[in-house]
Amino acid sequence: MMRNRSIQIEQAENLIQDLYDRISLAPDSRRELETVLRHGLKQLRTATTRSLNTINADLTEADELITIALDIAQHAGTTYRQAPEHIRRMFNQLLFEKLLVTTDNDGSRQIDATYKAPFEIVYGPDSRALVHEARRS
Repeated sequence: MMRNRSIQIEQAENLIQDLYDRISLAPDSRRELETVLRHGLKQLRTATTRSLNTINADLTEADELITIALDIAQHAGTTYRQAPEHIRRMFNQLLFEKLLVTTDNDGSRQIDATYKAPFEIVYGPDSRALVHEARRS
């Protein structure tokens, strides 16, 4: 029985050795494969860098828009009150998607505003919740 097991192990080792011999790359094949793989990696790196540059530019623009939107929001009342009529119209077009003035049964008037980007974020309930949460922290 011991001899039978030795032969089986020896046969298995020979089969494994044959497998390694078959999968070994010839030097030319290795160079060709390396060239193809490195070229693919270079293309992927280039595409990734391009994507990261685009994302970085978008984030830089978003950062600038946040500053502008917050500056406008901080001084909205004063700016609107002091602006001439044509600037007020431009201001309305900048901030609002829609303004709806309604009259209640008692004659009082209400205004509902639908904000444009990015002001829907600045004036939205999520922003107020974030500020409230930050104050508690």
